[in-house]
Amino acid sequence: MDDFIVGVIVGSVLGVIAAYIFTRVVIWLTLREISKQVDIDGLFQRLEKEAVTSGIQARIEEHQGMFYVYDISDNQFIAQGTDADTLAQAVVQRAGDDRAVNITEGDKDVIERFRKTIVKTDLA
Repeated sequence: MDDFIVGVIVGSVLGVIAAYIFTRVVIWLTLREISKQVDIDGLFQRLEKEAVTSGIQARIEEHQGMFYVYDISDNQFIAQGTDADTLAQAVVQRAGDDRAVNITEGDKDVIERFRKTIVKTDLA
């Protein structure tokens, strides 16, 4: 009788281990197959390239409480404003298109002060 109980316990433990290993192998094979079909790195590279080409990469500066934005590619002045809202309006008026201005360069403190001027709106 004791051998039967030990056999059941050992069999149960081995069954749980086998199920765990089988599950892990199935998950690994599934993820490998998905990664073959979807080129994640290529997708990120395409998205990054599209973001760069669809918007203006800009540098922000601050002088006497006024924010100034310059195009990084040619160092041309884009617009100025006292906060994010006035700067956005100035960009639209000056550029005349709806391309996004992505602030990617500038002093960290200036960028942080600029971010604090962004008014959060509740769309709900």
